[in-house]
Amino acid sequence: MKKVWLLLACLWSTAAMAQISQGTILAGGSFGINFGKEYSEVRSGNTLVRTEQKFTEINFNPSVGMFVSDEIALGLAMDIFTRSVEGDHEYTTVGVGPFARFYLPMNLFFEGYVGYASQKFGKNTTYNGLGYSLGAGFAFFVNNHVAIEPALRFRGYALSNADDKDLKQGRNGLLIGVGLQTYF
Repeated sequence: MKKVWLLLACLWSTAAMAQISQGTILAGGSFGINFGKEYSEVRSGNTLVRTEQKFTEINFNPSVGMFVSDEIALGLAMDIFTRSVEGDHEYTTVGVGPFARFYLPMNLFFEGYVGYASQKFGKNTTYNGLGYSLGAGFAFFVNNHVAIEPALRFRGYALSNADDKDLKQGRNGLLIGVGLQTYF
């Protein structure tokens, strides 16, 4: 029990070190692994064929933002990932868009992202559409300006083929990640 209290005291003390206030810039990124299920739909006449398969994804999410109040940060984020799907298909997707973060006491935060996403599959196939995520995490400050941020996010994409709008891709899943942010 003493270890639990010691851990809580350490976490509480990091909250006092936080430099989170209006006008503060945050810049950094996160690294994560995502496991989930994706689907594909292809329409041929009146027949719709839908397939589902499991995937594993490794991603990097750089971001930069500014605190518009003592609890709210707004900014721009990228979502870059490569994925492995049952059947050994691999491809890369890049997304960019605005994000918002809301901080609670003790440096807990909620964040959301919505943006444009583009996926290159093979040499000639491109899908474009919407990417989104919603999550929560904790900013563990190692000093006055640097925080390690474990987070859990629900993330997804809804994409259409650039040449044939009847070809659609969609996916969603949980993303477990760890970020490193600087606050200045």
